[in-house]
Amino acid sequence: MIIKEKTGFFIIGDSGNTKLISSRESSADHEKIKENLKKMILSASGWRKIFSFENGNNDFEDSMSKKISSEDIYIVSGAAYIFGRYISDKTGHKNPVISVGLDTRPTGPAIGEAVVKTFLSMGFKVKYHFMTSAPEIMAYVKNDKETDGFIYISASHNPSGYNGIKFGPSSGAVLGGKDSAEIINNYKDFMINGNPIKILDNLSENLTSKILEKTFSDADKWKQRSFDAYLEFNKSIFTFNGKYTPNNKKKNIGIVADLNGSARSVSIDKVFFDLIGIKSYIFNNRPSEINHAILPEGENLDFCRKKLEAKYKEDNTLDYYISFVQDISKRKNNEESKQLLLEEMGERIKELNC
Repeated sequence: MIIKEKTGFFIIGDSGNTKLISSRESSADHEKIKENLKKMILSASGWRKIFSFENGNNDFEDSMSKKISSEDIYIVSGAAYIFGRYISDKTGHKNPVISVGLDTRPTGPAIGEAVVKTFLSMGFKVKYHFMTSAPEIMAYVKNDKETDGFIYISASHNPSGYNGIKFGPSSGAVLGGKDSAEIINNYKDFMINGNPIKILDNLSENLTSKILEKTFSDADKWKQRSFDAYLEFNKSIFTFNGKYTPNNKKKNIGIVADLNGSARSVSIDKVFFDLIGIKSYIFNNRPSEINHAILPEGENLDFCRKKLEAKYKEDNTLDYYISFVQDISKRKNNEESKQLLLEEMGERIKELNC
């Protein structure tokens, strides 16, 4: 199915195939699953590995391939299955509501489809936000009384071939500590000592194309809800002397932002900057068009530095700041300029990565 997003056309998923693996794909092997699992980092901050499958292997960390292997489909499906059981046990809900979102990495839609199919096969209600920034889905889950937990598919600043999963409850925070350890232990036991292929395949028999079609079709709606929740959150913390003051034009402040095709390119950035009266120049803002290495260091900052210098020459009355991708900020001028920016944005805003 192709769903039109605000930013263009994306293939959300194949609603005509309710199975985890289509007849066109090779069958999975449990021993290969266990081998692939050895390459996966399992931690409270998120699970991750190279998922991009290219030329018969997934060892190329800079791969832009959208495909993942049959074995990796079961690896992510198993993760959803174990997390789903955890949420059901903790909430006491037989059919909990789960939000699922992903960043703009090449393998995101393939992983998202497997996760969504697994939850639906378990009888859960899925709110599929598709491409959305992490704080968007977290803001939505925290404020939504219906949602019991969420999965966000991302590998942070790892190279494009990587991807991963973050898990969270209804608080909107990422699971940590004992809860994370419990899920990791249960997952390892299921994937290594259990029979994940048979169990997950049998589970998928419960899924109908009608339910899958409806879930994919609703993606734009849930994306908009998370967008709105995150925008309202930022408005609630943007204060000046304790009062929300949009369009405060006491200082001429500008931001140059290199979004590098990230999930920020479908987030609130431009809307929010316009709302508070800050001039912005945002580039590389087409989702999934990753124009340079993701790691925000060294030469990867040069693209934004050059744009910053050009914009500053065009209008040197502005104090331009760089906001690189999601959580790197570099300033153009001195500490005095930084202080002016902080005063303008309010005492509760400490950096430009909200």
